Amino acid sequence: MCLQECTGTFLSNLESMLPASHVPLRAQTCGGSYWAVLVYNRERFDLVGAPWFGCFQLADKTLDKGRPVVSAVLRDRKLGRLMIVGSVHAPHGSSKGNYKLSPNLAYFMKAALHAAGDVPWHTVTHVVFAGDYNRTDWNAKREVYEPVNYPKTAPRVQLYSAQGGVSGTLLTQGYKHPVPFDNVLYGSRVTDAYHSYEAHTLELTRFAIVSDKHTTGSDHQAVTATFAA
Repeated sequence: MCLQECTGTFLSNLESMLPASHVPLRAQTCGGSYWAVLVYNRERFDLVGAPWFGCFQLADKTLDKGRPVVSAVLRDRKLGRLMIVGSVHAPHGSSKGNYKLSPNLAYFMKAALHAAGDVPWHTVTHVVFAGDYNRTDWNAKREVYEPVNYPKTAPRVQLYSAQGGVSGTLLTQGYKHPVPFDNVLYGSRVTDAYHSYEAHTLELTRFAIVSDKHTTGSDHQAVTATFAA
């Protein structure tokens, strides 16, 4: 579960309601007063090393303010695979070139691998980033290359959008003119002529709105994504 812009009170209430099996990883970085949270089920997943907490890098080389990011490497006990997961809150202004999404996702992946104990990228199978992206260009093709040196022959991730997928486009933010800001980007390492390994994929089976923004106190509606792996 990925949450953004959580207040301290909300976070305290959340932690009191979570079952013992669910662990919240929370970040309050980037000079803001709100928290970003990533909750994982430790009966299904093991946290590898430590999580990473940080911010988006803007086009002018400065860091974004007030929108923290959490990323981590998890080991799926059932499937025996490693995956990078992240809870993101992207800046506004993507259409004006304020920042670039794919390089930032690669940056979050690299940081998660380092925090996990310098886990080799080629051992990771899946990548999932969920959150408030403050953008709507979900038809764009997105590839993230190996997040250390970005060589073009490195194993890469083709990222797919839950928005526009099996359930079409879900309008999750706004009242008069709602927009599909909230999304889950997901993918798996792509096999190519330079790297041979067993390929696994994530298949989106469900993407839906699960709460009304009026009941959560947010101006966004929560979404859920289900995958077959």
